Formats: sequence, C-alpha cells, structure tokens
Amino acid sequence: MNWEGIGAYAFPPIALISRVLLRLTGTARCRMTLICLQLAKTVVVPCLLSLLSANPLILPQRKDLIGTAEGLLPMETIQAINLTAWPLSSDPTERQAFQ
Repeated sequence: MNWEGIGAYAFPPIALISRVLLRLTGTARCRMTLICLQLAKTVVVPCLLSLLSANPLILPQRKDLIGTAEGLLPMETIQAINLTAWPLSSDPTERQAFQ
C-alpha cells in the first residue's frame, strides 16, 4: 500500500515498530498516529522523537482501552500496559514547526 499523503493509525507488534518507522521515513508525505508501549529505553526512541509532529499522549488505563475478538482485556493486564499515542510525520516542515 502506498502511504503517500495519508493519515494513518498503527498499533503494530513491538517487533514491527522499527519497520513501521523506517517505512514512514521513506515516505514523502504521511502523518501517522503510532500507538505503542512507552519505550523509555529502546533504540527506536531517537527515531520517534525525530518524527514527532505534536506532543505524545500517554493513554489512560481504562478497562475499555484494549479489546480482542474475545472481548476486553482484564483490568490487571491493562494496568501493566502503558500505551502512548505518538503523532508522527514524514514531512520535515511539519516536524520543524512542532520542534
């Protein structure tokens, strides 16, 4: 799929986050809200920070935050998961305007 000019939403498995970021950097114009675990000590943080187009948002721990085909996850599981929404852009002018 061509990502050019789209506004995307992605909640990839941890193992695919770096591939998603690499693909985003190779696209001329694309905005994306990337949902992922708070990644305080991983290698993707510098790339995430360089692609930011707005402040990241730490998502609240709510019982209806994440669901599966079988239903909602137990609250104990959700409390162990800290998710952040990262507004990203491949457009350098949008990133510079934010930063």
